[in-house]
Amino acid sequence: INAEYMGCSTSHEHLVEACCCEKHLVDATFAELLEILNRVVQRPYFRYFKANLELPCPYWAVELMCGASADGQPAPCHVCTCDENDVPIALREADTCEWGASHTAIQVEVDRTVNTNVQHWHDADSMWFHQDFNDPDAQYIDLTLNPEANTGYTGDGARRVWQAIYDENCFHGPLSEMCLAERAFFRLLSGLHVSISTHVSAKFHKDGSGWKPNVPLFRRIVGAYPERVDNLYFVFMFVLRALTKAKPFLLELSFATGSLEEDRATKMEVASMLEARLVCTPTFNESIMFEGLSDTKDTLLQMRNHFRNITRLMDCLSCEKCRLWGKLETLGLAAALRIVVEDKEVTHISRSEVVAMVNFLRQLADAIGHVVRLSQVDDIDEASDL
Repeated sequence: INAEYMGCSTSHEHLVEACCCEKHLVDATFAELLEILNRVVQRPYFRYFKANLELPCPYWAVELMCGASADGQPAPCHVCTCDENDVPIALREADTCEWGASHTAIQVEVDRTVNTNVQHWHDADSMWFHQDFNDPDAQYIDLTLNPEANTGYTGDGARRVWQAIYDENCFHGPLSEMCLAERAFFRLLSGLHVSISTHVSAKFHKDGSGWKPNVPLFRRIVGAYPERVDNLYFVFMFVLRALTKAKPFLLELSFATGSLEEDRATKMEVASMLEARLVCTPTFNESIMFEGLSDTKDTLLQMRNHFRNITRLMDCLSCEKCRLWGKLETLGLAAALRIVVEDKEVTHISRSEVVAMVNFLRQLADAIGHVVRLSQVDDIDEASDL
C-alpha cells in the first residue's frame, strides 16, 4: 500500500497491518467505481464465464448436493448453465483459441531482475491457478443469472475447505513473525473470505421485494472483527493495483462479441472504469514486498504453489453455486497476484482472467458497500426495511 498517500506508518514492518488505516478514502469514492462496475459486468463479454462445476475433489470424497427444493424449484445452490449457442460465437472462438490449443495463453516478458525462476507462462508449474476452461465438460454460465448469495451451504464440509486453505496452503507462524509477502498473502485470503461471508449475510434470504440481510450473522462473522474488515479493504486495493497495471493492455482489447455496437459500448464502459478515481489512485506498492528476503524466488514459488492448490480446492465444495463463485473469485485473485507480484509488463491476459478479475473487483466493491450499510444498522426492525 502507498503508505504516504494512505496516511499510514512508513515503517515496513507495519505497512501490511496499517495499509487500510484510512478506509474513509475508499468509503468516499468506491460507490463511483461500483456504479461503473455494475454496468461493465452486465455486458456479454463479462457475463459469460466458462467452468466445469462437476470435477471431483482431488483430496477427499465430495458429493454435489444441489437439486430441487421441496416446492420443485431449483435449490438455492443450483447453477443455471447456458446453451452454448446462446453465447456469442466470437467469445467462444476467443476462448478456444486461448485455451483449446495450448495449456495457457499467458505469455509475458520477464523482468529478470525481479524473478529469474519464471522463464515463460507456458506450463502448469508457472501458473497461479488450476484451469479447467478447455475441459470437454466445461460449460458457459451467465453470472448475472447466478448471483453470489446465501445458499444454505454450511457445516463441516465448508469448514473443511476453509481449514485446508488456511492450514495447508498458507504460511505458518504468527503474523508478527512473517515477512511482508507472507503477511500480504494471508490478508488476501482473509479478505476473500470476508467478501464471501459478507455477501452471504447481506443476501441471506429472498422475498417478493428482493434479498434481505441477516444482520446478526453479519455482526457475528464480520462486523465484530475490525481486522477482518481491514483485510477486505486490503484485497480490494490489491486488485485495484492489478487493474491499474493492466490498464494499457485492457485499453487495447477489442472486447469482440460479434456486434460492433456492443463492442464499442463495452470499450467505452471499460475506459470509464479505468479512469475512475480509485483506479487512478496509488493503492499498493509491490516493490517492497520481498525486501529483506534471502530467497525471493523460493517465497514467490511457495506463494504460487499455495494459491494454485487453493484454486483446486474449489472442486471440494459440495455446493454448486459456491463452486462457481469460488472458481471465479480465486481465478480473479490469481490473475491479480500474477500481475502485481510477478512485476513484469502485461502483454496478455486471457478473457477468462479478465472476466474473473473484473467481476471479483465488483464483488469486493459491493461487499464494502454492504459492510458500510450493515454496520450502520441499529436494530433488526431497521434491517427489515433494507
